[in-house]
Amino acid sequence: MRLCQQFHDLPLLEQAARCAVGCWVNNEKGLCSAVQKAQHPNEIFPDGWFRYWLVGRTLRLAGNRQAIYELLFKEIPRLKAALADGQAWELVRQLAGKIQPMNCGVRPTSLVSKFAFSCCPRTFAPYDRLGRRQLGTHEHDYVAYMDAFAQQRAIVDQQLRELVRPNGQVGFTAQNLPLNGESMDYPLFLARTTDWYLLLQSQFDPIKAGNPVYCDSMT
Repeated sequence: MRLCQQFHDLPLLEQAARCAVGCWVNNEKGLCSAVQKAQHPNEIFPDGWFRYWLVGRTLRLAGNRQAIYELLFKEIPRLKAALADGQAWELVRQLAGKIQPMNCGVRPTSLVSKFAFSCCPRTFAPYDRLGRRQLGTHEHDYVAYMDAFAQQRAIVDQQLRELVRPNGQVGFTAQNLPLNGESMDYPLFLARTTDWYLLLQSQFDPIKAGNPVYCDSMT
């Protein structure tokens, strides 16, 4: 309980940074690696992937799951090689559209974006309802979402550079939060911190949700 209170007493930006590091090192990194190493359509969603990304009910039981798996499996090389530009983000929109008729008419933009992130986490950002509401974009418009996300990322970048910690240190990067002997590279750290900042602004509580936030050295 004390640890939980200490976390919630931190500035929201530092909370986001600690979520970014803890969740990447403990969950996301391994899930990304497993997706990228898939050798068969039935291996593209490793154990825990649906649960972690909160998309367990996105693919309908009455839909054609095997066709969806095969489509996404074939796209892994293209997603892994994607550059961070409108063409890559349009690919997510197109894939969600192709899957929609296979999925009982449900358009799985969030799931596809999180799959794309798993293939190339430095190019794609996960799309979800909470983040979209913070950014003010239309539902399922992943291209607009990523444009708005890039603008928010620039703001977070500036805020991280100006953040004053309790010890007087100015600036905050993943180097301040080494975990298990590693530190995230800054572009990835910045993107994941931006994503978490949007979620936290929506009153999402990572501790109640069971996310592995980085809680060392909070005093």
